[in-house]
Order: sequence, then structure tokens, then C-alpha cells
Amino acid sequence: MEFSVLSVILLVPIVIFVAVLAQAQAASFAAVAAAQQGSQVIANVPAEELNLASVEAAARLPAADQGLSADEVEIRINCPDGTCQESGAVATVTAVTTVDLPRIPLLGTFRVVQMEHSSTVVVGRYA
Repeated sequence: MEFSVLSVILLVPIVIFVAVLAQAQAASFAAVAAAQQGSQVIANVPAEELNLASVEAAARLPAADQGLSADEVEIRINCPDGTCQESGAVATVTAVTTVDLPRIPLLGTFRVVQMEHSSTVVVGRYA
């Protein structure tokens, strides 16, 4: 009896720890892939045809592959000079994902870590 209780008490935190590590790794992969995918779209589309909504949609696809919903990923597209529609402009795509601890009774959920990755590219470079 004591062995069973002790095993459960020790096993549950280990399982939670492994689950959080898996979520953190998936969030990290999602942030990197989302930023890179968004920057690839910007580089491959001619500047005059660039639609930032389609860039954001393309950046969310790799995050969905890692099991993250659209509201768990924040995509920011930044052009320092304010215009992404000019050929040769520099654009930065940033993807941010967060990892939360599983809900603990009476304590709620806690944010463990925030993963962020940026990718900078020249607009229309390969178009």
C-alpha cells in the first residue's frame, strides 16, 4: 500500500515535468518555423503583390503543425521604414509562443516560458 501511494506521489510530478518539456519544445519549433515561413513568403512575392494578411496566415501554418492554435501564436511583421510594399525594403517577421503549466487544482495555470524568434529578409528578394 505504501509503495503504491509513494509511487503515485513521485510519478505525477515527473509526468507533468515531461509534458511541460514537450510543450516547450513544440513551442520553440513553432516560433522558429513560423518566423522563417513568414519571411520566405515576403522574400518570394514581388513587393507590389505583397499582402501582409497572407504572410501572417502562412506563418501560422507551421505553428498549427506543432499543435498550437491560432490564438497561441502572435505574429508581428515590422518594416523599419514603415513600408513593406517597396522592393528592397527590409522586413522582420517575429513569432511569439507561450507555454503554460497544466492547470493545477486550486492554483490555476502559470505561464512557464515565452518563446520568440525573429527572421529578417529583403522584400521581393527572390521574386
